[in-house]
Amino acid sequence: MLSLNIGERQKLKYKDDGEKVKRKLKGDYNTNDIIYGLSAYIGWGDTTLYAKYDLNPLFDEPNVELNNVSLGLRFDLD
Repeated sequence: MLSLNIGERQKLKYKDDGEKVKRKLKGDYNTNDIIYGLSAYIGWGDTTLYAKYDLNPLFDEPNVELNNVSLGLRFDLD
């Protein structure tokens, strides 16, 4: 599987002196633009379980090499 990273965004929600604060930040977070890895799907009926493991590290210049793992459940609606 091959994917492209088209942008990074961070959303923060927190309280500052009892006041709710929401911030949205866009920018370069040192992530790889091209993502490749292995994925597998298994399904029964209208339900599918999937898993994905990225073979390349999440960040361009990692202090610690981190690879993303995704797990999910998909329901097909007719």
